[in-house]
This record gives sequence, C-alpha cells and structure tokens, in this order.
Amino acid sequence: MTTRSRPEPAPSTPGSGRRETPLTGPADCPKRLFAEALRALRDSTGRPPYTELARRVPASESALSKTASGRKQPTLEMVRTYVVACRGDVEHFERLYLGLFGSAR
Repeated sequence: MTTRSRPEPAPSTPGSGRRETPLTGPADCPKRLFAEALRALRDSTGRPPYTELARRVPASESALSKTASGRKQPTLEMVRTYVVACRGDVEHFERLYLGLFGSAR
C-alpha cells in the first residue's frame, strides 16, 4: 500500500491573498470611484492580505474587505480605519469621501 504525500502549501507572500471581487456599476458611481481609490491605496503598499491589515487596526478582515467592495457607502470611521491599516493619508481620504458622498455617514 502506497501513501501519497500532499504537496506543500505555497509560502505566504505579500499580495498572495484571495482576489477581490471586480467592481461593478457605472464608472462614475461614487461608491465605485471610492472603492477604486481604496484598492489603489492597498495596491500601492504591496497589496497586503486583509489578515495582515486587520492585525494593524481594531477591525476584522471582512469589515476591511467590505469597506473597499464598492457595494455600499462605507462609514467615514471605517474608511479612516482602512486607510490607517494601509498606512495612507487619512486627511486625503476624508476629503475624497466628503467630496464624493457629500457628508459623513
């Protein structure tokens, strides 16, 4: 009787996490535009997995992922948390948020 060995899992490297769901909706939709900006921020820092981002801030992986999903308007507080996790410019994203959505939610 022979036993099969299981292949070793690939080592975890920055950016090797699950792919994000593609953004949908009109290209000029505020939710989509904002999600694109958040995703670009994450990409600019080497696309760390959400597990790593969640270790940096008091938020779950799923909450961070939903913030950049583009499905619904995130709260300004969650945007701040996401940007801090990505080590981005919080003031820039606050201005962008208020410019696109008109007010804090």
